[in-house]
Amino acid sequence: MSETSRSADETQRLAALQSYHILDTATERDFDELAELASAICQTPIVILGFLDGERHWFKAKKGIELTESPQRISFCRHAISEGSEIMVVENAGTDPRFADNPAARALNLQFYAGVPLTNAEGFALGTLCVFDHTARQLSASQETALKMLARQAMDKLELRKKIMELEAAHTQIAALNEQLLDQREELQSYNEEAAVINEELQSTNEELHSSNEELRVIQQELETSRQRLQLITDHITQLAWMAEPSGEIYWYNKRWYAYTGTTPEQMSGWGWQTVHHPDYVDWVTEKYKQCMQDGQSWEDTFPLLSAAGEYRWFLSRAVPFKDERGNILHWFGTNTDVTVQREEDQRKNDFISMVSHELKTPLTSLKGFLQILEGKARRQADTRATNMIDRGLRQVQRMTTLINGFLNVSRLESGQMHIDHTTFDMAGLIREVEEEMQSTIMTHHFAFDPVVNVEISADRDKISQVLQNFITNAVKYSPDQSTIYVGCRVLQNLVEVQIRDEGVGIAPQDQQYVFDRFYRVKNSYTHAVSGFGLYLCAEIIRRHGGQIGVNSKPGEGSIFWFSLPVTAG
Repeated sequence: MSETSRSADETQRLAALQSYHILDTATERDFDELAELASAICQTPIVILGFLDGERHWFKAKKGIELTESPQRISFCRHAISEGSEIMVVENAGTDPRFADNPAARALNLQFYAGVPLTNAEGFALGTLCVFDHTARQLSASQETALKMLARQAMDKLELRKKIMELEAAHTQIAALNEQLLDQREELQSYNEEAAVINEELQSTNEELHSSNEELRVIQQELETSRQRLQLITDHITQLAWMAEPSGEIYWYNKRWYAYTGTTPEQMSGWGWQTVHHPDYVDWVTEKYKQCMQDGQSWEDTFPLLSAAGEYRWFLSRAVPFKDERGNILHWFGTNTDVTVQREEDQRKNDFISMVSHELKTPLTSLKGFLQILEGKARRQADTRATNMIDRGLRQVQRMTTLINGFLNVSRLESGQMHIDHTTFDMAGLIREVEEEMQSTIMTHHFAFDPVVNVEISADRDKISQVLQNFITNAVKYSPDQSTIYVGCRVLQNLVEVQIRDEGVGIAPQDQQYVFDRFYRVKNSYTHAVSGFGLYLCAEIIRRHGGQIGVNSKPGEGSIFWFSLPVTAG
């Protein structure tokens, strides 16, 4: 390839990269999760998901490295995107002439590298998903395959992110047009009132009446032009769009709705949209839709819609009310966004996590057994040093087992396989059991359990115990030794509320709204190897019991984690 051709290709690649608006953006959980997963699968300490903008290699997501970017001229990944292969593997950088004198490799002791280009539909390699190790090594065939799959998922998320940004821009335009339409309606109302006054006072003056009618005609033309402009925009957005009366009856759809459903305006009039809904979902979708219309609240739901080809595809549907200055709803504007591919990808990701977790459990169980045998032998021989080292190994195995079980729980939760076994039990008895266990197993902290009255609830006893123990162990992790953990339980009307208060570092206000999100980890002075899904599982368990969960915290003063559940009627 000539230098001129190569320069033109690079110009096009950089233009493609800029179109995604990804450079110098904040961290995003989806990309961070892919980096964590790549590290776990490839068993490497360093992972970078980054993009090359011609001058630098910028890191969107990373693990095991403090840097946020590096010069492109010394980046391993510039070779990966220029080679054009599916994956580039450098088993020993010290013996590879391309990297033997690389300053980054020497400074960070980088010996092993594997990178997969992030290539868009036009064939431009925008960046890479790459892993590093400090020793020369190889990837197994399954690890290479998994790394490629993760790179494709990263590219899919990047494409989805771009489409969402384009959609938000379209929404902004629609909102502006709707505001203009509302202003013009108010202007039309004003002109109509003036015309009425003129007709009453100057009935004998036909010329003035004609003038007023001419002004009205101009306004109507403007309104029609605005309506046509709105129709043009809504017909060219990627979503199905519609408008409804304040009561919820839909009176208008865009062309994409009719193209997708293969229906006619007469068939869709009023509540005709129910005919393209799946029979298993239409009743509760209608119930929730009518309730939101009645309450005047924004509506959001996900359900399958029947296409003209006879297949059901999943759509994320939203509707917002447009109100006048007095708060009266004028009409509703709604959209349906096809999320079938996203749902399928989430399912594939959950299946993959479940498969990997199951595969890891067997060798971990064997490793734990071998370590326990060695521990017994070391204790019999009174080898204190070996006993301590084996004990540390057992703790690491237990930590990995907990991590894998967490992944399995998340997978079961998101695939609908988490079963809630409701039984009626005394909450006071459960708290006493937890108190006895904590007092006997945790010696680094003090505990203060408030007296609890007997109160029966209907819930899954084991899962509520799991939530309670998770809150307490988190309080231990993030508070200094010899501090006190306070546990209280009280009855508020028809609810029982449990609180766990610590004297730890606290949580910053900007983090509190995210602590129950999947894989979210708060950054503070206490560092622990946690997966970030413990509180997410707690929140899902409580919500599936019809309860509420939350946190109140001030940095430097500690945190209060709480949850509430309905009391059994009796």
